[in-house]
Amino acid sequence: PDTWAPWKCDGEDRGITVYGDGRVLFLQADLRDVLRELNRDPEYFVNQHGLDVTRFKDIFHFAAIVGGRSKIDGDPMLVAQDLSIDAEMFLYVCRNKPDRFLYPSSSAAYPIDLQTESNTLQLKESDIDFKKMGEPDMTYGWSKLTGEFLAKIAASHYGVHVTCIRPFSGYGEDQDLSYPIPAIAARAARKEDPFEVWGT
Repeated sequence: PDTWAPWKCDGEDRGITVYGDGRVLFLQADLRDVLRELNRDPEYFVNQHGLDVTRFKDIFHFAAIVGGRSKIDGDPMLVAQDLSIDAEMFLYVCRNKPDRFLYPSSSAAYPIDLQTESNTLQLKESDIDFKKMGEPDMTYGWSKLTGEFLAKIAASHYGVHVTCIRPFSGYGEDQDLSYPIPAIAARAARKEDPFEVWGT
């Protein structure tokens, strides 16, 4: 947050860095470890960090190992760790049932045979069909497709209110605000009213 947050750091307490007069609390950790602790001990944040947090109302699951094409093609097994991140998250979500859960998938989940230079078509939601699968883009695409399937199971078997989105451009703390996801996040941080999200 030091490089992108509009608030100054107010200090650190029990492993949590505080920003914006307590508006943002930041914990730098491997999310899988945190989720395992929360699944073992729902009072983990209270006991470990002194935070009065035992339930999350909304969860936006943007944690993933990404690095663009060079990482997807150059180190696919590193990217495959996204499967374990998502597995831990969906286990937590199904056990704790937040009011709303957002799972950002990716356009990489679409079958690669629909994404060739000779086959240029506008991809649509129905182009991913779990009953008739196409091959997604490398391990990153497989992890996102698996995440969408886990979202379907979380909703149908556990009653989780989950929404999946498929961004066509990346996101991350170092990404320019001209890209959609960081631009929308910046608008939310500024509490814009009306809050405009463009697109069709």
